[in-house]
Amino acid sequence: IKAKLDAAFEQFKKDTLPTEPGKKVAEAKKKVEEAEKKVAEAKKKAKAQKEEDYRNYPTITYKTLELEIAEFDVKVKEAELELVKKEADESRNEGTINQAKAKVESK
Repeated sequence: IKAKLDAAFEQFKKDTLPTEPGKKVAEAKKKVEEAEKKVAEAKKKAKAQKEEDYRNYPTITYKTLELEIAEFDVKVKEAELELVKKEADESRNEGTINQAKAKVESK
């Protein structure tokens, strides 16, 4: 995942040169929308897993491994969304982007 993030980050830096700002903004918005969809899908999957766990094991008080994985996936997708939003920011503040990148890597 780290290599993929680094490659995407380097590509982002290349893409943000002020050659075609309108096109870059549109691409950034598209990336944000895609990331938001992934977050929504991950949340939906986590909710479905929680309901399935409750149906199968109505008396247990601990989380199943599948539910923990699904909930963790939501956190990762939200961190990726935050990173994409930071990258899409017009100011392109390198420090903020690096902080968001570090947060995703820590997940």
